[in-house]
Amino acid sequence: MTTPHGPHFLGIGAQRAGTTWVHQMLFGNPSVWLPPIKELHHFDLFDQSGNLISDRLHDHRASRIRAWAKQPWHKEMRNPFRPEGRERFADVWAMARYELTTVLSKPTVTNYLKLFENARRRGRIAGEITPAYATLKPHQVAEIKDAVGPDLKVFFILRDPIDRMWSHATKHFVRTRGKRPGEVDHADYLAFVKSVPCQIRTDYATTLATWRSVFGDANVLTCYFDDIRDAPQDLLDQIETFLGVPSDRRRPLLPANNSYRNKDDGIPPMLRPWLSHFSMQQCMALAERDPHPHIMRWMERAKEMAQNV
Repeated sequence: MTTPHGPHFLGIGAQRAGTTWVHQMLFGNPSVWLPPIKELHHFDLFDQSGNLISDRLHDHRASRIRAWAKQPWHKEMRNPFRPEGRERFADVWAMARYELTTVLSKPTVTNYLKLFENARRRGRIAGEITPAYATLKPHQVAEIKDAVGPDLKVFFILRDPIDRMWSHATKHFVRTRGKRPGEVDHADYLAFVKSVPCQIRTDYATTLATWRSVFGDANVLTCYFDDIRDAPQDLLDQIETFLGVPSDRRRPLLPANNSYRNKDDGIPPMLRPWLSHFSMQQCMALAERDPHPHIMRWMERAKEMAQNV
């Protein structure tokens, strides 16, 4: 890879499509470097000069505090005199320094790029995974190209639109209201899946078109959430080959944190007509370019759901 500075690669989502599992698996590859805590959100919160472009900074800060509090920092850090301890300490310190800029000053692109300097000097393939980047506009993606370089590698994991939106909705109400699926009014669910934040994260065709137009087809890899369930090693090999790093098959495959729901599990009848219609539109747009078996299966599932309403 010939990107001059910053990350060699980005994982841009989709949200609720297994990016945490991929982060955990890549984090264990000695040839790869990822920030100790997933999801920096730099490019969807700030512009090149560090000016705030989103109203979600407060929520982001709160989530980062929770993430730092939960970290079981690696035991190598207990001995900073050993090489692995020094490296881990340097990584965590760089991460903390970057995080503090979001509180005390403007987190400019220069601050962002510095986060990856040590890893690059150590010869690691460096990257980060932030699913919200899938919602960026073309001019924002172009700014990433200006900042990082034209050879950035990007991977995007797709999930059945129905499952992704339903998973997004259930997580939202658990996190914001403390309500489990059976405790939420179905009309509230319908309003949420119809909302712009939920729809834009499931507009796979637009996301792929945007990033391919800036970085080119060869630098954008499409993966599928289904393979975390059915062929996890093959999926991991695919991503690592794309990134240009050797696959480390000694790593045990972790179970996916985002459980794969049973077909139509728990989806209220009120949501099914709208979800099936939206999914059909997405699958048709994707299939025009790539009639992948997973996409065709999602399309059949949407048709069946529409017929059984």
